[in-house]
Amino acid sequence: MEYFLGEMTRLGLNLPVMIGGATTSKEHTAIKLYPKYKQHCVFYTSNASRAVTVCATLMNPEGRAALWEQFKKDYEKIQQSFANSKPLRKQLSIEEARANRFDGFSGEWADYVPPTPKQTGIEEMEFKLHCRLPHI
Repeated sequence: MEYFLGEMTRLGLNLPVMIGGATTSKEHTAIKLYPKYKQHCVFYTSNASRAVTVCATLMNPEGRAALWEQFKKDYEKIQQSFANSKPLRKQLSIEEARANRFDGFSGEWADYVPPTPKQTGIEEMEFKLHCRLPHI
């Protein structure tokens, strides 16, 4: 999506873009997508029924400008909140990560012996298919 919006900007296209579905969110749209197409319109809709309302508003020139201003305001508020949030955890060096790794064969797990299962090996079972059909 980011690449697509970058290409639309590069080509000078001025078309509204609607983003939605399970793979994105309003936060993702505000932080990652909106900056790629900032001078134009990127609208996030949470579901298809909301998309109908947004499309209807986009058809009206006055409504389009007001809707875009509202989305921009929301996106900028989300961006500000994200910028002010606590910083991401520092990445560990490979040496630090290796020093922290879990070793199941030392410490409190060194003497652990798992219980033996009641049945070992392969167990064959026969079922009457006609008894199972109602459950399929």
